[in-house]
Amino acid sequence: MDSTTAKISTLKRGERAAKISSLAAALLLFSKGLVGTLSGSIALIADAVHSLSDVSTCLAVWFGLRFAQKKPTEAFPYGYYKAETLASLVVSVVILASGIQIFLESTKRFASPSSISFPTLALLVALFSAAFSYLFAQ
Repeated sequence: MDSTTAKISTLKRGERAAKISSLAAALLLFSKGLVGTLSGSIALIADAVHSLSDVSTCLAVWFGLRFAQKKPTEAFPYGYYKAETLASLVVSVVILASGIQIFLESTKRFASPSSISFPTLALLVALFSAAFSYLFAQ
């Protein structure tokens, strides 16, 4: 197997992992966002925003890896392998923007706290999210 074939194989494995990660992050986004909104839990809402950044990140990586597998053209005779670098830039911007949003929302809620409507459900979703994230990382 030559160097190019090995690189393409690695990109395909990364692409598959990014797809699976996107679906898992979307599941967490939906569950945390729904329960966070229903219960009024700023922690779950902030975690849903974090999951949104995870989904965006996974999709950017997936598109970057997919694009990097394109064959060289006349305009790009060395190929598109550096597309994953551009995807990393997008990921960085998304993470920075979500961190700023979480900070702003948290300070606003800290100044005017409110009670949580369904504390048991919110706690269960938070525990599920933590366990799911741990298992997925393994």
